[in-house]
Amino acid sequence: LVTIEEIKTNTKNPNENNENPMFQTLNTGSIRNLGITGTLFKPFDEKNFLLVQAMGEYAGDWNFLKWQSPAFIKFSATAIYGRKVNERKIWGIGLTRTYRAGEVNYLPVFLFNYTARSEKWGLEMLLPAKADFRYNISKRSIIRAGIELEGTSYRLNDRDGFFANHPDLQGRQVDKLELRRSDIRIRAIWDFPMKNFYWLSVSAGYRLAYRYNVDQGEVYRAFGIVSDEPYLIENDLGGAFFISVVAALVSP
Repeated sequence: LVTIEEIKTNTKNPNENNENPMFQTLNTGSIRNLGITGTLFKPFDEKNFLLVQAMGEYAGDWNFLKWQSPAFIKFSATAIYGRKVNERKIWGIGLTRTYRAGEVNYLPVFLFNYTARSEKWGLEMLLPAKADFRYNISKRSIIRAGIELEGTSYRLNDRDGFFANHPDLQGRQVDKLELRRSDIRIRAIWDFPMKNFYWLSVSAGYRLAYRYNVDQGEVYRAFGIVSDEPYLIENDLGGAFFISVVAALVSP
């Protein structure tokens, strides 16, 4: 699976942030994420299985004329041992290396999928990444509502020198800048087919900014347990409503 995402930032009161080099950088361009995801499903028997997913993310303020070094590609992976209890219930436990919280973390994961006997509703959980209540309008029209932790780490190349020339950052390490972006999204999703195998996924909800800080290189903090090293710049952002539309080709 290949995905590309572009995020453009506009501040409500730009004059209040004109001294913040992060906002100066984001206001002059976009940040992009080119992601490649692969999934391996290995059944051991009729009940037990192994699920492995790996992802590489080329994320930063690059564009199609100004690329960045592949050394800043971020790698994530999840491995889950699962058990199919019956046709309506699946559970699993595993471990993940993830950037969903904006910076690298190693976390346990819990998988739980359940469908009611009526087959009209169910639960889909992959904690701590997301949890959804599912309602089947029909076999080809599904509504999901829940919460998701979403984010990654973006390379900031500082091509305009907003960080290097800032008076408060003189002498600081600004050649390995990373934007740690993470959102908690409360949303509803409607999946339905447009025609044949072409599906549309429409989602809308409210996004809470969990982390939007600038770091100096890769620091493994483990939520402050391993390291309490401060960020280069810390920001406190408000929430916002969002809507997104995704088209997909779904195999029969």
